[in-house]
Amino acid sequence: MKIGIIGSGPSGLYLSIFLKRKYQDYEVVVFDKEQKISKKLYATGNGRCNLLNKKLSGKAYNHEKQMDALLKAYPYETLESILKSVGVQTTSNGDYVYPLTMSAPTYTQYLVKLAERVGVKFMVETKIVGYEQRQGKYVLKTETKKETKVAKNTKETKNAKRKSKRKPIKNALIISNIGSSSGG
Repeated sequence: MKIGIIGSGPSGLYLSIFLKRKYQDYEVVVFDKEQKISKKLYATGNGRCNLLNKKLSGKAYNHEKQMDALLKAYPYETLESILKSVGVQTTSNGDYVYPLTMSAPTYTQYLVKLAERVGVKFMVETKIVGYEQRQGKYVLKTETKKETKVAKNTKETKNAKRKSKRKPIKNALIISNIGSSSGG
């Protein structure tokens, strides 16, 4: 079965890691329109990467009732346990919880490497422009500047990107429904 995850932010990274750990035979692909995987995560918490708040309330969100229900189902202790299950050690400053390194870049790089280690693939510079359902499966329509498994920041890659013509390539990936009776 193929599973496509749109966006390489924290939710996309964690989802890809947990899916690949549970379903090792699935192909898990994370799509991101940016060149750098999880680009926004590098700056979160003023570069320190605020992971959690010990005291959260639905009042801080647009959909208060839904968030209160989620926060009740997944209290701070549960979320902290989930972080530890993937090897993320934390520290806190008041109610704010950070990775032990207090570094958003280090935390992000750790998650990306963990995802790669469990077999997650990345499609960077790939914009999802639509989807359709065909015979119980979804087809993602993409527009891609360049297909690659992992964004590299080496001199050689940067020089090659400057020389390339960056014409969009259109392609599609078929995604099966999880739990479908067809078995993927």
